[in-house]
Amino acid sequence: MTGDRRYKVLERYFKESDVKEEDEYIIDRFASLGYVNLGFYRNKDGKLVETAKLTPLGRHLYYEERRKRSFIRRFFYYLLPI
Repeated sequence: MTGDRRYKVLERYFKESDVKEEDEYIIDRFASLGYVNLGFYRNKDGKLVETAKLTPLGRHLYYEERRKRSFIRRFFYYLLPI
């Protein structure tokens, strides 16, 4: 299970969005593991802006984390051990 901060980053970049400065370290780590695709575009000022989007592997990790964090699902998995 990943930490709360990493889960929030996975949730934020589920759809493509601009990378915030406070998320750069985590995004770079996820990109090196293959969870995130990175891209760039030029904004109106002509500056390059980094973007990130989850790969299918990253989406799978996000769904697994969301499942593990759901109280109701955790309760049913507790009752029915698989």
